[in-house]
Amino acid sequence: MRRVYFVLPTLLFCLCGLGAFAQQPTPNTDFLGLLQIGSRLKDRPTFSLAIDQNATLKARQQALNDPEVQTALRELRDWLAKPLQLPPSLTITALAQDFPAVSASRQLARALMIQQYVQLANGKVHEAIDTTRDTLRLAYAVQNHSMTGFLVGVAVERIAVSNLSSHLDQLSIFDCNALMKLGQDWASTNKIFEFALLRESAIGLESLKQALGQQKEALKEAEDALKAMYAQIIQMNSQAYWDRVPLLFEAKGEALKIGETLVTSLRPAALRLLDASTRRIALARMLSCHAAIRRHRWENRELPATLAALDLKEMSLDPFTGQEFHYKVKGSTFTLESAGAFDRDDTGNLDRSSRSPFSLSGTSNP
Repeated sequence: MRRVYFVLPTLLFCLCGLGAFAQQPTPNTDFLGLLQIGSRLKDRPTFSLAIDQNATLKARQQALNDPEVQTALRELRDWLAKPLQLPPSLTITALAQDFPAVSASRQLARALMIQQYVQLANGKVHEAIDTTRDTLRLAYAVQNHSMTGFLVGVAVERIAVSNLSSHLDQLSIFDCNALMKLGQDWASTNKIFEFALLRESAIGLESLKQALGQQKEALKEAEDALKAMYAQIIQMNSQAYWDRVPLLFEAKGEALKIGETLVTSLRPAALRLLDASTRRIALARMLSCHAAIRRHRWENRELPATLAALDLKEMSLDPFTGQEFHYKVKGSTFTLESAGAFDRDDTGNLDRSSRSPFSLSGTSNP
């Protein structure tokens, strides 16, 4: 999947707040600020050792004691405190200029991950949840930028939950309530994919102008058809996963020739990105479910027999099926799993006989 994830932003580059995650209170359009903050972590031996998957607690504590790491974390939270004010469209120049800064957010997320791990180790679970929220806010910010940012943000979200998902049994009932709210806030950002796509669609339209030159009639037809295709992608993101239909590009003549080349190139990656958009909502809902299950155990001294007993409404529903997540109790333990997306071939067509199920605890650490 990682190989495919970078296809769409690259092709668009060449061819072409919700709720608690929204930042507060001075204007911010400066993604380059992330690059400056991230530069503090470059060539820091303590940080390099601490982000290793097998790093010890001592190594991570030493990283947090590093003045440059401390400054980076403070400046990052200052950056997150500013609201985003982004223009509705994106240019190739802006994408190229901001790309290093958007990419730097992964390193900054790893710095937050180090802090989260130490907080969990010290029993400061509620602080670790707050740090998880900050990491998800960082993801939300870069996802606003572009499709490139959306993909980087998805990776940042995985970083946010990778440690926490392994320590959920540390939750108090107070922590369970906080984590349920965090999952709900995260799930409410389901439209962010659409915003990023609309911003970057300007690059695809500009590419058509370059390809068709002075052919005004063909250009207008191709532009209308491409806009319709983008609208279809956005509509698909709002549809139930199982109701989505193949991408279409309706034009004729030279406009069809250019448009079909674009759609053939974009289609597989676009559909996989839609799957990724659905997957992040599944992760958010499962996070809330895990917290609700543990809250029920605190209150009743036993695990709930079914998810329906928790009355979580849509938060207990797998967005890939519309049914409840697969929940199974075995003694004093349980499993919670999403059915996952259908597998796809190289052209993006679905193989409805095969899925890729996943769980919250199976979230990898990029």
